[in-house]
Amino acid sequence: MRYGLRLFSSLLAIVMVVGVGESYAQGGAATPLAPAAAPPRIYVGPIGGFNQNFHSGGFRSFKGDPACPVFEAASATGFFVGGSFEYLLGNPSEATSSILLRLTYDSRPVTFAVREEGTATLPVIDTTRAEIVDVTTEHHAEINYSLLSLDALYKIMISRDIPVGVAVGPTVNFVIVGTAKQTYEIVSPNNAQFDTTRKTNSVIRYEDNAQVMVFVDGDIPNRSSFRFGIKAGLFFELNLRKFLFAPALVVPGIWFDAGLTKITTVENWRVNAFQAGVDIRWAL
Repeated sequence: MRYGLRLFSSLLAIVMVVGVGESYAQGGAATPLAPAAAPPRIYVGPIGGFNQNFHSGGFRSFKGDPACPVFEAASATGFFVGGSFEYLLGNPSEATSSILLRLTYDSRPVTFAVREEGTATLPVIDTTRAEIVDVTTEHHAEINYSLLSLDALYKIMISRDIPVGVAVGPTVNFVIVGTAKQTYEIVSPNNAQFDTTRKTNSVIRYEDNAQVMVFVDGDIPNRSSFRFGIKAGLFFELNLRKFLFAPALVVPGIWFDAGLTKITTVENWRVNAFQAGVDIRWAL
């Protein structure tokens, strides 16, 4: 017990000494023995958060078939993770603006779905009676879309006394993964099947006892390998140095990423995203 008290007292003394040193470095008067430290100009650290993705769609489930529905719009969640580099402009001790670079892995998946009632686009057979029947069907497109994103942003704080700021700038994205699985599925009745004897060039295989027709399973057709957009954000900077004697900033923020280019070269299909996340930045 006595040893524990001594250890606690020693740790407390160390913390007090560090705290005094930090106060001099932050705002205390400089002395010959303790000169004022130069304020940092560069901050780096990890970032991460969640995406709410919005895909505009605009493509048909069966390309070139006007009888098939169009996937109009869909949304889903994703995530981003990476790192940031910030360079303060002007005098670091008075700076309210900076250049902020962010490099992230960016997940933007989505699933499109359109349900149809009545006569199917392709013949469906009731297996118990071997006749064509009306069914409930659903067109699906499961999209796996991931980016390597580089944001080059101009950041400005509202004032030196208010830790709220905004940032805006271009985002350049390289497509890492861009795949699609498009299917045409029988929802009901359970004993119905697609007529597999009817030949069509669109179908690559049948699944689930011929109740699912697969006609795209791989890279998104005519996919662009590059995406360009504009990103803007609002954030709050919490300086941990003032509270925990740690030379770091914790920066929660919200962002909007508007895509200016299309996902494919033949359709008006874009992806936008609302993002919410946290940056942690250490001074160099």
